Amino acid sequence: MRLFLNGFTSPCTLLSFALIACGGSDIYSFTNEGTIFLESNPDGTLEAGVVFPACLSSTCDTVLETRCDISVDGSNIVMTSYGSYATPKYGSCSSDCRLLIAYCASADPLAPGVYDLVHGDNQGSVTLPTPCIELFGSSAYDCDFFLDPPVE
Repeated sequence: MRLFLNGFTSPCTLLSFALIACGGSDIYSFTNEGTIFLESNPDGTLEAGVVFPACLSSTCDTVLETRCDISVDGSNIVMTSYGSYATPKYGSCSSDCRLLIAYCASADPLAPGVYDLVHGDNQGSVTLPTPCIELFGSSAYDCDFFLDPPVE
């Protein structure tokens, strides 16, 4: 089992939470959108990473929540996802770009075969088992980066 860490611990994170509590931040959220990275495990389960269309500053933005779910309905693999973050209304932020990512895995193994993967308004065909593949987007990152993230 892999461990995924979505949060960041720093004085800026604590300051961001304080600004949120005082109403000094804008909240952004994404539901069922973004690029999917999908991979079959040897036991037949699936692992996925959803990269939301956001670029977060390491000095200002705070990840509030990320989650995703994989379910199977007949020959459909249905993915749902949600990600949110806060950014302060005031102050200067660094121009670096952190990604907002949600990770999930299927609860049960899936039989080999062709499935339709549905994520929000996107739908595509997937043949299982599959090596790490990218769906519904174009990323400059290596597919395995999202399913084997560095531990911070």
